Amino acid sequence: MKKLLVTLTLFITAYFATAQGVTYSSIGGRVLDDQGVPLTGSNVVVEHIPSGSIYGVITDEEGYFRASGLRPGGPYLVEISYTGFETFKQENVYLQLGQTERFNPVLSTALNQLDEVVVSATDYNSDRTGNEIYVNREKIDALPQVSRSIADYVRSTPFAQIQEGNDGFAISIAGQNNR
Repeated sequence: MKKLLVTLTLFITAYFATAQGVTYSSIGGRVLDDQGVPLTGSNVVVEHIPSGSIYGVITDEEGYFRASGLRPGGPYLVEISYTGFETFKQENVYLQLGQTERFNPVLSTALNQLDEVVVSATDYNSDRTGNEIYVNREKIDALPQVSRSIADYVRSTPFAQIQEGNDGFAISIAGQNNR
């Protein structure tokens, strides 16, 4: 009888403990174009209006998305966009605890003229092909010199690692072997 009582108590405790597990809601669905083709990489933005929290996800290769971990209630604003297509917008979305609200919008093509992008550069030198750091005389004079060694100067670059030990130090630059 005692064993049955202990088993029953454990079962009831486990039942009520799992009942407290879900504290969020989610929004999911599939985004297609007007031909029925999934729009891979569509931007899905979910905004909780009262708090201003913004959640963003993108669609997978099949056009599916899921924004989870959303607080129940609302209102939410859901915007789904893809370059060259009209934006889907749904306002006043309210979420129930533990439920997934589904949206399956079909985006139609839009004739959008994109703004011109201008890329310009100054002081371009084609001899520079990787990361580098420039240390002039003023920087060298301003460096603190703890051990009066080359390691004090090498510490100024983020590409160097200095490992100090009983027999001195080892310098590794950009992940190369220190030997």
